[in-house]
Amino acid sequence: MNIFSKITIVCIAIAFGQLSPIKAESASQTLQHFQPIPTEQADVRQLFQTGATKTQQGDYQGAIQDFSQIIKINPQIAEAYCNRGLALIQQGNYQSAIADFNHTIRLAPDHIDAYNRRGNVHAGLGNLQNAIADFSQAVALNPDFSDGYYNRGLAQTEIGNLQNAIADYTKAIKLVPNFPEAYANRAIVYHRLGDKSHSLSDLKQAARMFSKQGNVAGYKQTVLYLETFKNIK
Repeated sequence: MNIFSKITIVCIAIAFGQLSPIKAESASQTLQHFQPIPTEQADVRQLFQTGATKTQQGDYQGAIQDFSQIIKINPQIAEAYCNRGLALIQQGNYQSAIADFNHTIRLAPDHIDAYNRRGNVHAGLGNLQNAIADFSQAVALNPDFSDGYYNRGLAQTEIGNLQNAIADYTKAIKLVPNFPEAYANRAIVYHRLGDKSHSLSDLKQAARMFSKQGNVAGYKQTVLYLETFKNIK
């Protein structure tokens, strides 16, 4: 399964040899990013709102057209490039997405979302060192950015830096205690290190959280790994 085929974090992603896809922001969250943009043009604001809504609804081509129109009106709006890049990812146009994130960062060097999204694309393309560099920059800009640590943990796991991966998952959990994906993926790393006790403990915690969240697929997947790991001597 392509890692960008979904827009929510996949539970126990590493267990299936996958990295985390990019989280899709809601239209309201995306508009919050738009607030500081120095423009009074009502048509730009309307295009931004419709583009964000289309992204949320899965109309990625329509979103790309709206954000491209914003860029045509004012090519200095960094958020238009960043959100067009997100829509491009969903279409599988990864190199164009990277180009948009690069442009975002040139315009706004402290743009955390651009680094995180570009890191996800690099990870999906197998460029894990570049991905780690981007996630590291994201958490350097905002040390409380839990997704940055989580995504970097996935990449660290993939290249075999298991202790670093545990440190990243642990940091993500410290920032967001109710983070079952982080517990589940940390459990996978503990299992690879031969630490059965911590692995089972994390899987139990992840299962409880998935159940409480009503995430049936995540719960079933975690229980499957829990039962499998229990029976490994």
